[in-house]
Amino acid sequence: MKDEGASSNDSYINQCLSDCLNEYSDAVNNLRQSSTALEEQSYMDANEFVSAAMTDSDTCEDAFGEKPGYESPLTERNDYFAKLCSNSLAIAKLLG
Repeated sequence: MKDEGASSNDSYINQCLSDCLNEYSDAVNNLRQSSTALEEQSYMDANEFVSAAMTDSDTCEDAFGEKPGYESPLTERNDYFAKLCSNSLAIAKLLG
């Protein structure tokens, strides 16, 4: 007999990971736009796109916290991504 709770848990995790896929797709698009903005020396726009990408990563991480007892398997990567974005923001600030 299959454990119904396990099936529900797998479904929740799969939904969170699917949401993360969408969030990171948005983040990639935001980073591409930030690259274009940097080439055009539009540093404020670049910052906005990088900030949006960071938000996408945070949204991915937060999805797992909506149900008690779940931890994101992407936490380490989300943290690393946020640090890279933060560094990008700092560099763009120096350029602007």
